[in-house]
Amino acid sequence: MASGEQGPSPGSITAIQVLASYAPAELVLRHAADRHPAPPSAPEREDFEGAVGFVDVSGFTALSERLQKDFGNKGSEKLNQYINSYLTRLIDGVSHHGGDVIKFAGDALQARDPPPVDE
Repeated sequence: MASGEQGPSPGSITAIQVLASYAPAELVLRHAADRHPAPPSAPEREDFEGAVGFVDVSGFTALSERLQKDFGNKGSEKLNQYINSYLTRLIDGVSHHGGDVIKFAGDALQARDPPPVDE
């Protein structure tokens, strides 16, 4: 967002936009067309073929300590920039290939590839 721009007003944010912040894209898309979604009465599950991957930054603690030593309080800002850049590239790669990020955990993420297309 450019400097001076404002984000959406709280009244303009839809339930789907909120859900999209916390749920995998496939789940959001499944419910996006439903004009009056009801809360689920029970947990849902679905079997599918695919792969799930977990990516974690190796040496995160050592990098954190090194940046703190070299840059003092600015080390945290540099670490944040590095991690954001790294995770952005991972997310872009997963999305480009049709996958979906399922979960973030600090310096790690869990993603899955898309279900195979029926031929």
